[in-house]
Amino acid sequence: MQRYIHQKLLREFMNEHFIGPREEFFFHGGEVSTATLADLQPSLRNTARQCADIIARDRGLLEQGRGVAFVLAL
Repeated sequence: MQRYIHQKLLREFMNEHFIGPREEFFFHGGEVSTATLADLQPSLRNTARQCADIIARDRGLLEQGRGVAFVLAL
């Protein structure tokens, strides 16, 4: 499943231009220390959990839904 996601879905997803009024794309890169990486990991998990919770709360409320996806990675 992970191979399929990486080979097919992520390529298609990242091939988008993210220029629409309701689309967002953020990229921040740099070198960090091992300690800072350890600080970033819980923050990333928390953000993913918050996004998933927001999407879950919205289920069943949709009249005309819009497909969304988010990818967070370190």
